Formats: sequence, structure tokens, C-alpha cells
Amino acid sequence: MAKKFFWFGILVFGLSIVVFGQDTLINGTWVDENGFMRVFNNGRYRYITITGTAGSTEGSYTISGNNITIITARYGSETFAFSINNNTLTLNNEFGKIIFTKKGSSRIIEKNLVGRWRLSTHSTIISESDVTDRYEFFDDGTGIMSKGNKNVSFTWRLRDGNRLQMNAGRIMGTQTPDIDIFDNGTTLIFYEGSAGIISYIKN
Repeated sequence: MAKKFFWFGILVFGLSIVVFGQDTLINGTWVDENGFMRVFNNGRYRYITITGTAGSTEGSYTISGNNITIITARYGSETFAFSINNNTLTLNNEFGKIIFTKKGSSRIIEKNLVGRWRLSTHSTIISESDVTDRYEFFDDGTGIMSKGNKNVSFTWRLRDGNRLQMNAGRIMGTQTPDIDIFDNGTTLIFYEGSAGIISYIKN
């Protein structure tokens, strides 16, 4: 009888590890193909739109097996089947499937950033005056940011894997946004703190 109790204890302990792993594995910031973010943190939930204001909300979530239920005042209760594969999160319900990539999941290397990027056409912030329409990064550490017909030259370098340092001299000073590149190198996202995120597509 003692042996039976011993093995039962091991089985329960093993199952607890699996469930606990699912709960903590989802912790972090996840970004979908349109640049919208979902933040999971030990039962607390935050949804952030591209602008960081309109449509954004906070709430809570619970996990039961492979299902996650998200509760917010704005959207009510939503239940999704979910799975995590390395740095990819998939949420699936009767309305369809959403795939997310974890923020900062891989170090960006210079060659991924080099090229011309334009503001995503789906962005709800296209009309805002302080958002750059286009960026062009050259492999010699220089670049050009464009707003309409106005071009500003800058120098750049990557720091800490996902932090971009851009220096435009006396015109705009130094900026150090966190960035990520998703979708096989075709989507560039700038994280603007409480202001949300700005998404660019490679030309």
C-alpha cells in the first residue's frame, strides 16, 4: 500500500509541473501580424492596439488545460484554445485563428534591418504628424527617415539585441526605441511605451 501512495504522489507532482508550465509559459508580450499586442502576466491581462489608446483594455485571464478565458470590461469574456510552440502563440475560437510572436524573442542582426520600410497601411496612426512614413537603413550605419517630402539623415546601431539607437544630430537628437522584426523579415515594429506601437512593412 505504501508503494501505491508513493507512485500516486509522483504522478500528481508531475501533472502539477505541466499545468504550472503552461501558465507561466504564456507570460510576456505577444504581437500579432497587424502589430496589436496582448500582455499576459500571472493572471493579469492587457490588450494594446496600434495607437495604444483606442480599443486598448485591461483585465484578467484563467487557464484550464489548453483553453484560456480572457475577461475585460470592454470585450467581456472570451475563451480560446491556445498553443505555444517556441516563441509562437496561437489563439483559436469560433471566429478564427490569431498567431502571435513573442516580443524580443530573438536578437535582431543588422542585415535584417537594412532596407526600406514604409508605414503599414492598416495602421490607425497614419495621419498623426509625429509618425515617420518611411525609414531606410543602410549597411554602413547611416539612414534616412522621411515624413512626406521631408528627409532627415541619421546614424544607427543596434544595442542589447532589440534596442535601436538612432542619432539625427541637432534636428531630432537621439532616439532608442525597442524594436522587433517579424513575418520572415518583412514587418518591423517600434515599441513606443505607453503610446503603443508603430508597424512598418519592408518595400
